Amino acid sequence: MSVLLYYVIFVIFLKFCLFKESNSQFCYTDPTCGPATWPGVCTTGGMQSPINFDGMDTTVAFLPSNFRHVWENLPIAKNFLILNAGHTVEVLFPPGQEPKLKGSAIGLPGEYTFAQLHFHWGTSDTGGSEHTLFGKQYALEMHMVHYATPYGSYAAASVAPNDPNAVAILAIFFEISPVNNVALIPITKAIPLVRRFNRSQEIDVTGFLNLKNLLPAHLNFYRYEGSLTSPDCHENRVWTVFKQPVKISKQQMKQFRTVFDDRGEIIVENHRPLQARNGRPITFYFVTESLFDKILKFFTAYLSAWKEILLFPFQFLGNPTLFTLSFGRKLE
Repeated sequence: MSVLLYYVIFVIFLKFCLFKESNSQFCYTDPTCGPATWPGVCTTGGMQSPINFDGMDTTVAFLPSNFRHVWENLPIAKNFLILNAGHTVEVLFPPGQEPKLKGSAIGLPGEYTFAQLHFHWGTSDTGGSEHTLFGKQYALEMHMVHYATPYGSYAAASVAPNDPNAVAILAIFFEISPVNNVALIPITKAIPLVRRFNRSQEIDVTGFLNLKNLLPAHLNFYRYEGSLTSPDCHENRVWTVFKQPVKISKQQMKQFRTVFDDRGEIIVENHRPLQARNGRPITFYFVTESLFDKILKFFTAYLSAWKEILLFPFQFLGNPTLFTLSFGRKLE
């Protein structure tokens, strides 16, 4: 064979090896790279996530009704970024446009900056969430990841030693409904654009995304200290897991099950098995509501839903380039 042919074969072989190496970091269903093989603190840590909430040895606390008003400060984004991260779908905001959240909104000190949100799901509508509530799994679980603003970036906060409040994760359960979740439509409409894995590609989507409307109507939540649920499974993460699920339609749920992972396979069951509680304290927070709060919430939700329904068909008019590609920015 000619030297050129040998060279071509070598390049193809090298690319194949690099592909296998770069995409074999971790997975969920393959025994050779599944959760049982995840290294480091994923195996040795004593404060791992997710866990089951069964009400046992749980402290009950109350938060005043004005707690919920802090969420009203969350902005409605006019555009966002969506990414196939290889094992989930991530949603981010352009640099400098990340929402800020008062720590008091989640019972924590200081201010937090939104880093990203992502999802975990399964092959059926009765299993897919990572955390469980009295042993029950939900169809989907969404994680809103925030970092304490003084750290300046998620990368810095994620390695902060001895600070359990450096990274705060909000978890929301989703259960199947006969109708679409209007607040989720901008995301599920954009999922087809990121079905194939591309680590360096983000899709800039022009569309309204209201984080507040992704939250449940009742904000009662469980609080505990845990970890990331995927490698490197870093601990010192403070979790806020809302008890009440929000809705998602079967059609919206199907969109998540069309996404390919970094191994070229459909993402299914991308949820980590339950981890041992190991005596960690859990607090369940009741958020009280006055009658005025309930009336205001009803009319606000009603008007907001109709506004989004009426505006959604028109938000892309006059914009011939609906989607643009952004390459090269490394995500932490």
